[in-house]
Amino acid sequence: MAARIRDFGWAATPLGPIEGWSQGLSVAVNMILAMPGPANILWGPAHVQLYNDAYIAIARDRHPELLGRPAAEGWPEIHAAVLAPVMEAALAGRATRIADLCVTLLGPDRQPEERAFDTTWSPIPDGADGFGGALEILMEVTDRRRTQAALRESEELRRIALESGGMGAWRWDTRSGLVRADDAFQALWGVSFSDALHPASVYADLMYPEGAASLAAVTAKPIVPEQEFQDQVQVAIGPNAGRWIQWRGRAERDRPWIINGVSFDITAQHLVQQRLREGEARLHRVLDGMGEGFGLLAPDFTILEHNHEALRLDGRRRDEIVGHSQWEAYPGSEHSEIGRLLKQAMFEREPAALEHRYTWADGRAYWLDMRAYPTSDGTLAVFWRDVTDRKHVEDALRTERDRSAKILESISDAFYAVDAEWRFTYVNGEAEAWWGRDRQDLLGKVFWEEFPQAIGSESYKAHLRAAETREVVRLEAMSPILNHWVDISIYPTADGGLSVYFRDMTRKKQVEDTQAILVAELQHRTRNLLGVVRSVAQQTLRTSASLDEFRTAFNERLGALSRVQGLLSRAGDEPITMDRLIRSELDALGAADIPERVTVQGPKVRLRKGTVQTLALALHELATNARKYGALTTDSGQLRVAWRTYTDETGRRLVMDWQEIGLVRQREEQSPTKRGGYGRELIERALPYALQARTSYNLGETELLCTVDLPLTEGAAPKTSAQ
Repeated sequence: MAARIRDFGWAATPLGPIEGWSQGLSVAVNMILAMPGPANILWGPAHVQLYNDAYIAIARDRHPELLGRPAAEGWPEIHAAVLAPVMEAALAGRATRIADLCVTLLGPDRQPEERAFDTTWSPIPDGADGFGGALEILMEVTDRRRTQAALRESEELRRIALESGGMGAWRWDTRSGLVRADDAFQALWGVSFSDALHPASVYADLMYPEGAASLAAVTAKPIVPEQEFQDQVQVAIGPNAGRWIQWRGRAERDRPWIINGVSFDITAQHLVQQRLREGEARLHRVLDGMGEGFGLLAPDFTILEHNHEALRLDGRRRDEIVGHSQWEAYPGSEHSEIGRLLKQAMFEREPAALEHRYTWADGRAYWLDMRAYPTSDGTLAVFWRDVTDRKHVEDALRTERDRSAKILESISDAFYAVDAEWRFTYVNGEAEAWWGRDRQDLLGKVFWEEFPQAIGSESYKAHLRAAETREVVRLEAMSPILNHWVDISIYPTADGGLSVYFRDMTRKKQVEDTQAILVAELQHRTRNLLGVVRSVAQQTLRTSASLDEFRTAFNERLGALSRVQGLLSRAGDEPITMDRLIRSELDALGAADIPERVTVQGPKVRLRKGTVQTLALALHELATNARKYGALTTDSGQLRVAWRTYTDETGRRLVMDWQEIGLVRQREEQSPTKRGGYGRELIERALPYALQARTSYNLGETELLCTVDLPLTEGAAPKTSAQ
């Protein structure tokens, strides 16, 4: 019933959703669910019904439709006359007891049968001063009622027999063994001898052996005058076989061998007593078969009953406990928590419950879950269960939970756990910090209701997969909750829930992305560099007159490329500027030794990486030409390199002027930068193609001016090969 009540659609009833129930109602429901006997709650003005598992045997065919329905619909035949007055009293704070409440129900054979109950209705507090409903504890008394009716019927029959002379009379001469009996007596035995004498053995032969033995015992010893005899015997054979007969006789004073007596049919009474004995035996078997202790206390706290489990827990014999006072049988219990529980339930006639650690006189100690229920006859039924092992397990679990909590709070990973219905059962400090949510506010809440933005994400699908397959799931995914990359590990738990660890992977992802970019750039640069080397080799070979000339020129140009690669490799820490690029080329040719003849001037301009390589090769050609053929070959020649920036419709641009003064034209015309040479081709064709540059190369009699105008903005992206 606990699961049925939890899953029931209460929102459609007058009680509303179960989450909104009052504390009084919730406590009462939990109480009846824990009771072993039938119990029932009627709540609110509509008298809505809730009940426990044991009540199903009473409801029978009305279950489960009774749950959540107004009592006027569930029990229309007794609502107006019984239940409505009971609820009126309960809502006013008054208890009600009803004995022998009769209700017609369908029996196991689907036929109507009348059943009787003793019921106790107790008001259920709801709020500070009011009452919200009534709790009913029932005890079925149908068998008792039938037994009492049978006894009354038997007594009535005996009365009629006595009043009408239907009781059989007889006279037995024990010396002769002859009997004279009236018709009523003979009819009891199914024989007919009129008024004639006949042997007593006739009746002995109709009895079972034990009955015949009781007759023989009468004559086995001397009979005392006025000695009385009585017994109950059963007819074994004949037309009245199975009938039970009670006989009573008294020996005459003067002739004690003559016994006068009467006999009457007690079959109905015997059957009632037999049913009572069978009922008591059945009850004892049920009680002794229970896994929990049971005791019955009289109003003065005398112990009337103890079942097998109670005796096992106690360790004493039944006669050492039953019939003794509770306070004597269990010294020290009267003023303990147990004593207070029993007195409260007995005097207030209200059920009571307690978990208590009780220590016996021999030092044994058990944790007991005790529940006491007042009965309609003034006694108190007490149930108790040994929960020592459960308590030890709970203590161990509590210790383990504390240990686990310390571990989960100490780890650097965020952690949370959800149950089978996605409700948070644990959130550690790391998860609390990452989510920016108070963990106490999250506990008991549904994950996807608290973080709806996660629904449909890769993380959401992974949770569902782990819950369905009950297998561990790991993944790296973008968290829609955090907007970070996270590494998630999801572990199914034995209770149907999930335990989830996650850590921030954003930095790792950034590093991986950066590495991927670097690898791609390295591959691109390698391909580009190989293309440049191949192009330089081809151009150098084409313009070289001999292998030695090729070797010298090619090595110098490879040196320039090497210097550029060195600058590029440090570009992340040391940005490549125009100044650094020019000076690296000039210093490689010894310009630092003649500072008075070399002038380098311009602002600090940062160059794009894609620009550096081709521009460096052009600067190398100009510098090499100046050193071997140009202004730096004479004593008075000057080299002036100046640059500036400006902005036009294409964006920000850089203009460099390479000016040589005091050169010898004849020698300069022998240089690689002469028209058609590699240097001039690099300046006039490669720079415009690869860097979108504007170039000019003007050679005079004593002066050279080369101008390179190239974009600095990203919009004018350079080509990826040097042609």
